[in-house]
Amino acid sequence: MQQDTLADILHVENELREQLDAENNRAAAWLATTLHELEAGHQRDLEALQAATGDSAAAVAREADEQAQQLIRDAEQAAAGAARLSPEALRAVVRSRLAAILPGGAP
Repeated sequence: MQQDTLADILHVENELREQLDAENNRAAAWLATTLHELEAGHQRDLEALQAATGDSAAAVAREADEQAQQLIRDAEQAAAGAARLSPEALRAVVRSRLAAILPGGAP
């Protein structure tokens, strides 16, 4: 009778061990799947962020280029206007601008 009881206990212990092993395997599989899904989601988010950053940088570069082109056009127009001035008129413009920026006025 004791042999039967001991055999029953060992049998139950083996069943419990098998169930525990199976549960550990299921948990490990779930963990691996979840980790893979999280990594894939992280990669997608990273790629989207990099694309958005690239688009923003390109937009900023285009805007800076447009502003630079406008500054060049403005400078060319100002130079063309200055080229049409007589030396005396140009001298008067230079003196008035120097007076505005130099301490004590123009020389």
